[in-house]
Amino acid sequence: MYDFYLDDTEKGMRRKGYLPILGGFIMEYNRYPELQNDLWILKERFGLNKFDAIKWSPSQTDQTYRAQRRIPDQNLFRRSVLELLGNYDVTLIISVIDEDELIRKGSLKYYRSQALEHLSQRFQLFLQDKKVKGQNWGQIILDYPGHKKESFLSKYYRDICCFGCKHIEMQLRLLSKTLYLAHAFSCEGLQLADYVVGMMGYTLKNQDKRYYDLVRNKIRNYKGKIKGTGIIIFPSNSKKIDFLFQ
Repeated sequence: MYDFYLDDTEKGMRRKGYLPILGGFIMEYNRYPELQNDLWILKERFGLNKFDAIKWSPSQTDQTYRAQRRIPDQNLFRRSVLELLGNYDVTLIISVIDEDELIRKGSLKYYRSQALEHLSQRFQLFLQDKKVKGQNWGQIILDYPGHKKESFLSKYYRDICCFGCKHIEMQLRLLSKTLYLAHAFSCEGLQLADYVVGMMGYTLKNQDKRYYDLVRNKIRNYKGKIKGTGIIIFPSNSKKIDFLFQ
């Protein structure tokens, strides 16, 4: 069995100029405890308790991340977390929404649901490629999106799993029909997914690939092609991510 840990860009980050992003990583279920333990060790090396929550850009007011804010070199910590993730057999898949294009072409709610559908479709293809009998099925674990959003996303996900994708001709037969929701502060997998999203947000906002290059070889690709395979942009004619592949 494989788990797909997903997180998205918080509204506060979008106010600072970061694009809306939904993404994370896929990992075999029975390897997760090892990754979890190594993350605990990393946290303790930086002076944290192993159960302290972490995120790419910890809020200055949220007491949940008070311990992380005491780390003197946040960039070194970010790099260390990404290097840890890159040392494991994981696959990153990320969707990006170009809000400049979005204003002209449609609603954010529409593109969020479409992003979830496209990520689910890539997860299905990932599982098909594995061809491991009895083990090649998966479940999506999403960071709790907030009041009034979870019911829409959960219902949309169940609909595409039960009745087929709406934007793509595909049956999601290998995916659990339940969208699992959890709080990132209590789930190391979602904390790491936040770093995937944060890495991509930083990369696009600053046109700086220093963090991206740490995990580039973990992004899903088809014959070396990442755009549309491991990184999906909406609308598809947006050029916002093209510099990544130059």
